[in-house]
Amino acid sequence: MSNTNNLRPGLESLGYTMLILGGIYGLLLPFGFLASNLALPDFCFLLTAAWVLRRPEQLPLVLVAVLALVADILLERPVGLWAMLLILGSEFLRSQGERLRDEIFLAEWATVAGVLLVMAVLNLILLAVALAPLPDTWLYLTYLGATIAAYPLIVAFLHW
Repeated sequence: MSNTNNLRPGLESLGYTMLILGGIYGLLLPFGFLASNLALPDFCFLLTAAWVLRRPEQLPLVLVAVLALVADILLERPVGLWAMLLILGSEFLRSQGERLRDEIFLAEWATVAGVLLVMAVLNLILLAVALAPLPDTWLYLTYLGATIAAYPLIVAFLHW
């Protein structure tokens, strides 16, 4: 019986890893015309935020860092930039997890949205400082909106 309880965190981490890799794979699928006009939510951020708020002990920082770097490389983003922001954001959410468990879901959703917006602004600032090309404004705003709107769906999926 105790062996099953010892395996559970490892299985949960494996489940997180598979969901993240599946999300990355989904983003790599060729959608043709829709790929340039459709802003999909950031499932890596959403899963990480929901997971770290609900089961922080089952999501080690190293796992988040490695998967975020893999996502940066495979999605051809500046390597390490979004990974660093995801690590900082997830650790902030981890520190707020105890407080947010006692609040209503709307407070959690607002906190996650705020963290995402801060991460997005920092991302744009760091890209501008590095003289890297900035994303299209409208596409970036719809990406942020889609990510914020999808958070309750991800939480419901994880709860199920």
